[in-house]
Amino acid sequence: MASSATPEGTRRYAARFSGRAAEGHFRSSPALGTGEQRGLLLSSIGIGTYLGNPDAETDQAYTDAVVAAVEGGINVIDSAINYRFQRSERSIRAALEKLA
Repeated sequence: MASSATPEGTRRYAARFSGRAAEGHFRSSPALGTGEQRGLLLSSIGIGTYLGNPDAETDQAYTDAVVAAVEGGINVIDSAINYRFQRSERSIRAALEKLA
């Protein structure tokens, strides 16, 4: 199992939204990253996880929002170790586990 996105995986993901996503919603990223990261297809909009209280209710809200976003055609999810004391990253992990 890959530990990060691959061009092939993002192409398969984008194909799931053929006819449902607007033309140009997914864009190639030839200038981003190096090696395997080149050529990823990224959604034109993303979801951020910066704000919110560091509590279980907000954790669940982020998990649910990320699941809905990915199911709706978003594959750009912004997080950082300092977002909500790393709770945002844990909420994203929970969402990805639920999606898997």
